Amino acid sequence: NRVLVTMQPVASTVSQTDRLLTIGAIAKQAGVTVRTLRYYEELGLIAPAMRTDSKYRLYSERVLRRIQAILSLQDLGYTLEQTLVVLGPYTDTT
Repeated sequence: NRVLVTMQPVASTVSQTDRLLTIGAIAKQAGVTVRTLRYYEELGLIAPAMRTDSKYRLYSERVLRRIQAILSLQDLGYTLEQTLVVLGPYTDTT
């Protein structure tokens, strides 16, 4: 799913080389649901790199790596609250 529209950055810096993916594409690649990603965002574990004018969330590939870390910590028995302590809140540089 690719959206080609004008985008406004949410994060302070988004690299020109970052590939941006829709929430559905990130969810599919990570093997989680869109609802899960929205919950992670609500907790501060992840954040979209940009939003389109239509308010669609677009995520950088860095978020995919972050989700993989979250899932790995969950496999080790960490709660999402503990995961947030371990990884810290998401910023565009983490």
